[in-house]
Amino acid sequence: MGQKQAKEDRRGGDDACIVALDKMWEKKEVSDWERDKQRKERYMAAIEVDKAALEVQKASLELEKKRLSNEEKKLKRTC
Repeated sequence: MGQKQAKEDRRGGDDACIVALDKMWEKKEVSDWERDKQRKERYMAAIEVDKAALEVQKASLELEKKRLSNEEKKLKRTC
């Protein structure tokens, strides 16, 4: 057995590189999936906060509308 063949056998040949790349790719896919999952969770939480803020704003506008209506009625009574 020659020196080149011995080195190739120790390294595992071409298959070792492919296996290493496959393992690395699998790890990357898992980390990407976890990152995307966390990103979606953050976005969903932000959407829920925005929805709650919108509901509060709607309630505030309704109260303001009622207040203005009451003031208008009071002004009509005094005139």
